[in-house]
Amino acid sequence: MTTEQIWQAVLAELELTLSKANFTTWFKNTFIGSYDNEEVVVCGPGMFYKSWLEGKFHSQLIKLIEKVSSRQVRSLTYRVETRRQTISIPVSELSNQEKTQIDTIASSNKSSSLNSFGLNPRYIFDNFVVGKGNELAHAAAHVAQDLRHARAHLGRVLRPALHGDRAEVED
Repeated sequence: MTTEQIWQAVLAELELTLSKANFTTWFKNTFIGSYDNEEVVVCGPGMFYKSWLEGKFHSQLIKLIEKVSSRQVRSLTYRVETRRQTISIPVSELSNQEKTQIDTIASSNKSSSLNSFGLNPRYIFDNFVVGKGNELAHAAAHVAQDLRHARAHLGRVLRPALHGDRAEVED
């Protein structure tokens, strides 16, 4: 069986035991990234998926993968990754306009890739749209950011005093 077939069979089993909302929420965009030497990597679209699957479904997933594949699973890990569907079209069949569009999309995808924390670097305060439903979250995020900067500044101011340095303290 391929990893895709194994995962589809696992999903079919899970679908029987979970509510439709739960199943769709947590397993719709997941897949097996690799299955080598009794080590399985399950991929999902974000850190929250990763931690939720790890915390709530880990043992169930191991049992189902072992049942479906008839192979032992020694290690099951989770990774933040999205699967992209690809379509193969010879370049010679594309018009110049289509080639330009593909280049534009490819360059924008490179700039919007996730950072090491699983966050999109384009999502910054300057681009944030504040509305009635998220103004509290926006304010809390600003406070957290201000506290981080204040701690960094305080450390720079107090460091000479704590280490016995009598040099002038910067503001």
